[in-house]
Amino acid sequence: MIDSKYGKRFKQLRLQKNFSLDNASIGITSKSSLYYWEKGQRNMPFDKVVAMLNRMRIPCEELDFGLNDEYQYMFAITNAYLKNDKQKLKQLALISLQQLRENSQDKNVLLKAAISCNFLKNSTNELLFSPKNLASLEELLSEIKEWNYEDVFNFGNTLSLLPNKRIFGLAKLLIQVYLENKPKNYLKWEHAALNTIFNASVTLIISDRQYGKKLISELNLLKIDDIFAFEKIRLIFISELVNYLETEDDSELVAHFFPTIEYLGFANLSTEMKKTFVKVKKQVA
Repeated sequence: MIDSKYGKRFKQLRLQKNFSLDNASIGITSKSSLYYWEKGQRNMPFDKVVAMLNRMRIPCEELDFGLNDEYQYMFAITNAYLKNDKQKLKQLALISLQQLRENSQDKNVLLKAAISCNFLKNSTNELLFSPKNLASLEELLSEIKEWNYEDVFNFGNTLSLLPNKRIFGLAKLLIQVYLENKPKNYLKWEHAALNTIFNASVTLIISDRQYGKKLISELNLLKIDDIFAFEKIRLIFISELVNYLETEDDSELVAHFFPTIEYLGFANLSTEMKKTFVKVKKQVA
């Protein structure tokens, strides 16, 4: 997750390239999300920042002023993932695993290795994270109490490594915390939590239909404000996936949902959802 303080630098770069909020954000994130991030009132996911920088033909290094090594590393991973640079992803994963072998008790190094291996597995289905490392990761995640930004980010970016039962349990806890914190209108945290919950739901729908359905029932407890337009669209998409699994009828998604999203200008979001739908269809087949 990109800290909100970097939004001001992003705005400078955007204006230098003569990109409006609409032109920079359309199909990647909402205009309001970009607006509030640039004002320092919201965080922005790494992948969305990198996608917008790439659209404006701005090297990621231009935003990377004073960033610490952890941010630089996440930029490298995200950029490689978006460009489908599988060789770079594997290189970064191997580097982080070597660092973990040298610093096996360092929780930050463990998380760095887990996130690297998570991106690699998502891209290539190659798993380099060992059972021993996974046990350490599960223990670390099970200790989460407050679910701050870092906790949400770490859980959301290690999903492909975790057992389905663990994903379900942690996502259910996060939903409970979300419901408790929601009255505070803590928008930055809400945005991160919702996307992590939805990603967990999609992961379970693809890998374990029963756990997926159980988590979807928990999602019905959420009441999402209109300010979270992207999240509301994703929730509708998840509901449509469940409907497809039950009926094997994709007419609503193909004939109405995807065309509507594209008509509204969310081409990147539609592409992402279509890739997910292909994975779900393979499960049915």
